[in-house]
Amino acid sequence: MPDIITTNPNEVLNIPEKDCPMMVFSDNIRSFFSWGIKLHQHGVYNHFMWLVRPGILATQDTTFKEVPIEKYLEGNHRLKFIRGKWDKATRIAIVLLLKEQLNLPFIQRLYDPLQIVGKFLHLNWLQIPGHSRICSDFGYILGRLDQEYDLKHPSPTEVNLYTKAHPNKYEVYLRFIPD
Repeated sequence: MPDIITTNPNEVLNIPEKDCPMMVFSDNIRSFFSWGIKLHQHGVYNHFMWLVRPGILATQDTTFKEVPIEKYLEGNHRLKFIRGKWDKATRIAIVLLLKEQLNLPFIQRLYDPLQIVGKFLHLNWLQIPGHSRICSDFGYILGRLDQEYDLKHPSPTEVNLYTKAHPNKYEVYLRFIPD
């Protein structure tokens, strides 16, 4: 499927299982906090998620969890879907890595507010010890599959730029812009 821009939520809801998982970048166009993240990181997206199967995202909110994609199709979010040029075994491995994280105890799936302070101060190492993360930390899964991936505690912008810099490995699948 070529890079398509759509305003139709059904295009997103009808992404087939065979194309999952995919990386998803989100921009909440009506959020001051989102605007601040994008301005500080010099990017266009403020959130990073994984489309693990049709209609279901793995995302870091208060905790890392699965949510229906409809939450992001209500008119406040621009979405960019990136597909890796992976074989079936690699796609399965990604889903298993995400499930492993989703099955961690509640405390290990918590959002890391200290890391946001670290991002603001350009101190990427500043975070709560343990398993707490921010959304784009889940880009680490690429590092398990892609030996060139070397980002540590990246921002959504950094993960997005990485995929753009490697068109031989990643391609834009779909862009959703609310009507």
